[in-house]
Amino acid sequence: MRESVEGYEAARKGQEDGEEAEMRIKTNTLEIMTDEEYIANDTNLCPVCRSADILIEVGNFNGAMLLNACSCDKCNSVWEEEYVLVRYNLTKLADGGWINEG
Repeated sequence: MRESVEGYEAARKGQEDGEEAEMRIKTNTLEIMTDEEYIANDTNLCPVCRSADILIEVGNFNGAMLLNACSCDKCNSVWEEEYVLVRYNLTKLADGGWINEG
């Protein structure tokens, strides 16, 4: 278990570099969710205290990435959600014609 936020950030960086990294840290009695746990909870809970009393401010796309600013009213934690555009699906043409998928 990591003892500090610095350790958590180093673990995240290590994971991004392909190294095995422990993603959980403990802050007093709170265990911070891993990315996988956060996503499995449909991003509806604070990753620190697991409260549903959160605020999500939807950001704007910057290239193919979207960052949402999030905060928890219960424990005052602040975090960002990162979304990446991986593709688009054109379903209708500008002239009103439909796209044939076969």
